[in-house]
Amino acid sequence: MAKPEVFLEYGVPIGKRNLFDVILTSSFGYELPLANYKLGDFNMSGYMSAPYLSFGIGIRP
Repeated sequence: MAKPEVFLEYGVPIGKRNLFDVILTSSFGYELPLANYKLGDFNMSGYMSAPYLSFGIGIRP
């Protein structure tokens, strides 16, 4: 299965830089399937193509 996506991600440091940075990230993108996938008689391509928005917290050296 191939499902390309286009996304944009941005990270902002939210702490003082000592040994590691604590960062807040946000991602926005769109996923698009390349073929029409079926699960039994049910068409899955409508559920596999959609925009998304996600947030996260992480550490960066």
